[in-house]
Amino acid sequence: MNISKKIAIKHICRKSIALALALVLVLMGCGGERNEQLNQAPNARDIANQYPGAPSPPLSPATLREQIEALEKSGRLSRLDRTDTLEGIDSNNNGVRDDIDTFIESLPLSRKQKSAAMQKARALQGILFVDLTDKAALQKSSDRTMAATNCLGDMLPDAFYVLSEKIQAMTANTNLRLRRYMQYNAARSGSVTTMPSGDSCE
Repeated sequence: MNISKKIAIKHICRKSIALALALVLVLMGCGGERNEQLNQAPNARDIANQYPGAPSPPLSPATLREQIEALEKSGRLSRLDRTDTLEGIDSNNNGVRDDIDTFIESLPLSRKQKSAAMQKARALQGILFVDLTDKAALQKSSDRTMAATNCLGDMLPDAFYVLSEKIQAMTANTNLRLRRYMQYNAARSGSVTTMPSGDSCE
């Protein structure tokens, strides 16, 4: 494992999930040009070059919502599942919402790289359904998420951080889902997850 990947994974571990989501959601919502850049199907280097970049000041909720809706209607931003449920629509029951599944499939990545991205998406989707009172279940979910992060880092060493955060933001794209992530983060506060060694891809 290279040093840059170790640093990035440690950074992900230290960051609050809620803060990470807030940052990416701002990046996805502020300014039409940034929205268009994030929605394009970039190669690995393009994904890496999009981060970090200081986000613009957040817009008001109404303005942000209107901009996102306009971009979705124009086709410049993928239409996300905003059903009033945690799980959303997963018609093929693969553990990933259909809209995120479609996004990952649209990326110009190899099959192994897409598989790693899907593993990350499944782990993040699974967070929504963890019993927050069950310490063992919380630990298992955290270990699964870290394994997925490690796998994505092996498959996309130059771009996994940005792609991981974008999938995370897409997964928590409604108030209901975002609140659940924040509750999970609070439940995990003070706990430790060990970064796996070797191949952690499913």
